[in-house]
Amino acid sequence: MAVVCRPARIDDLKQADDLVVASINELTERRGFGKMASSRPPNFQAFSLADDPEGLWVADDDGEIVGFAWSWVCGEL
Repeated sequence: MAVVCRPARIDDLKQADDLVVASINELTERRGFGKMASSRPPNFQAFSLADDPEGLWVADDDGEIVGFAWSWVCGEL
């Protein structure tokens, strides 16, 4: 099945956070700095999703999140 980019859902946020943490740690370990990131509850992502649901996207490969994009717009920020 092909990778599908779709709007994120609340139940995607934990898996997306795990992917981001793993990506950061892979990069920092490869560069000799060791692990720097750790998983946390996706509270801000959930707030952003509720506030601007068009700003969070996932790349989904048959139920597995393989990419995550986040853009939060607040007023003129």
